Amino acid sequence: MSTRGVLAVVEGDGWKGLYQHSDSYPTWLGKGLWAWLQEHGTKEYAKTLKKHPGGYSSFPEVCYCHDESFGENGKVPTMRITSKRPDPLFIEWVYAVDVETEMVSVFEHQDDEAFDEGRILDSPKLEEDGWWNYGHCRYRHRLVGVFDLKGLEPDWEALESRELAVA
Repeated sequence: MSTRGVLAVVEGDGWKGLYQHSDSYPTWLGKGLWAWLQEHGTKEYAKTLKKHPGGYSSFPEVCYCHDESFGENGKVPTMRITSKRPDPLFIEWVYAVDVETEMVSVFEHQDDEAFDEGRILDSPKLEEDGWWNYGHCRYRHRLVGVFDLKGLEPDWEALESRELAVA
């Protein structure tokens, strides 16, 4: 099973990004994205995401928009995901890069363990408390770290094991 994520750019008080299918956990995608950003920079990152609206199987090597086996009749679906419609049940990790400040915010999906299950809804609903209600469960994305690209590389293992989680 794949660990799904989003590669995003901060816009206003939210983020907009692309689907990343495989290995989105911090010790793989977080570490790899950090190295890529160190080499190419945040502005090139934003340009790269715009060039590949189909999202990625594995960033930066395998994008869906250049995979002939993906899509129908040569048309690749756009796989954009935003903080306004984040689908936290299925998107386990989000990496939101602020192009101007060169900061990377990392979010993980979190389930509401206290939620009393109901019937599955046709479409999830955002509740006032910030949780997405799917009917049978509730999920949200929780900020687990904000890291300065000009600083030291994060401890990805500690982040993944929740030892660095902030709130």
